[in-house]
This record gives sequence, structure tokens and C-alpha cells, in this order.
Amino acid sequence: MRTFRHLVILVALVALAAGCAKSRAPQHQPQASDSLYTAEAAMRVYGLNPERALILIDSAIIVGNIDDDVAKLLRAKVYSQSLVELRMDTAQQMLLELLESDYTKDLHNREVVFDLLFNIARNKYQIERMLHWATLKADCCREQGHETEALRTEAEIGFLLTLLGEEEKGLAKLSGVIATLDGQRHSDEMDACIIAIKRKISVLSQLKEVGIVRYMATTKTVKNRFPPSIICSAMRISRLFIDCTTWLKYGITTPGTRLTSMSFHPMEI
Repeated sequence: MRTFRHLVILVALVALAAGCAKSRAPQHQPQASDSLYTAEAAMRVYGLNPERALILIDSAIIVGNIDDDVAKLLRAKVYSQSLVELRMDTAQQMLLELLESDYTKDLHNREVVFDLLFNIARNKYQIERMLHWATLKADCCREQGHETEALRTEAEIGFLLTLLGEEEKGLAKLSGVIATLDGQRHSDEMDACIIAIKRKISVLSQLKEVGIVRYMATTKTVKNRFPPSIICSAMRISRLFIDCTTWLKYGITTPGTRLTSMSFHPMEI
């Protein structure tokens, strides 16, 4: 019995000592050296957990790892991934404010802002805005001497022009990019060339589909066999097919003037 009492007293003393030692231990405060409170840490999780990324951005500001402009850019990047209209609008407003600040006097920072604005316009299916931001980005890349990235962006510009009804201009730009990059053996240039070729193939295949329908609609056999309503329906279906395939491939629709404004003969493609 006496041994049991001694054991209970010993356990109580050990627990008391451990509690006192823990209370005297200094509490850890967020420090700039902590890898958790950095822009890199926030960007590693923003795709899967945007709310967590926003908390990390706030913490990075508190410990002094990033300034307000960088925080605004990072928040805009997180918001721009959302498909919620309000969040995309918030991201867009943040980026437009950055364009008016000293932060974007640095050309690299300006290019990043243009890239994000382009992505927001794509998520909103705003082809005219996509063209606007892509054009500014291409110019910015050239100012930095990044010719390959400028050409990669011009391939997107050429594709967008065809969606806006300027097929000849768009195809000419795509052909120019391909001719410039043809024969390059560096991986970055080859990647840009492949992108341009894919965009041109997509445009030509869509033009060919439209050309076939228009050609059929003008032949005497089709005119004599099918009433005008059937022919018009076939042309509408073709246009719908183009819109659907464009959306599935590139995540954008083709409002306004479309590829259907071309009247190529199928053999001319």
C-alpha cells in the first residue's frame, strides 16, 4: 500500500514538472524564415485549396515576406482560377490596378499581369479581350528580348483572329510564325512551332467543314433534291458543330462573326 502511494506521488510530481516546463517554453510566432509563410508555399496549394492559399498569402504579408503589390498579384492569381463571376471580376480589378502601379514598370511583372488577364478573358469567353491582352503580351515579350514567347503568343493571336472572322489575317499570322520557327532545334522553339501548327490545322479543318457544306448548298443536285429549309438546317448544324468542337478543344466559343463567313471551295483548303 505504501509503495502504491509513493508511485502515485511520483507520477503527480512528474506531470507537474512537465506542465511547468511547457508553460515556460516560448510560443512560436510566425517568422520570415518559416518556409510555410511564403509566396511559393501559397502557390503550391492554390489549385487544390484556394482558401488555404489566401491564408498563407496573408501570413506572408504579416511576417514581411512579400509586399502589398506581390500579395495583390498572388490573390488575383488565386481568384482567376475560379469560375465564379464575382471572383473573376475581383481578380481582373486587382490586375488592372497593378497595371497602373510602379509594380508593372518591371517588364516581367507586366508580362505576368497580361498573362493572367488573358486567362480571365478566356474563362469569360471574351475573345476580343483575349486578343487585346495577347497583343500587349507579345509586345512586352519582345521588349524583354523573349522572341520565342512572343511568337508563341502570336500563334494564339492568329487563331483568335480567325474566330473573330478575320480568317485570312489570322492564317497569315500563323503561317508567319511557323515559317520563322521552322527548322529550329531547341525545345522551346520547337514547342512554340508545334502550338502554331496545331492552331493552323484546327483552323483549316474547320474552314474545310464549312466549305464542304457551302459547296453542297450551291450545287444543282442538292438544290433540286432538298428544299431550302433543309439546306439552311445543315448549315446551322455545321456552325453548331464548329462552336462545340472549338469549346471542347480550347474552352472558348465563337461569338459574333465566325469562320462561317468564309466561302472557300473545299478543294481550295
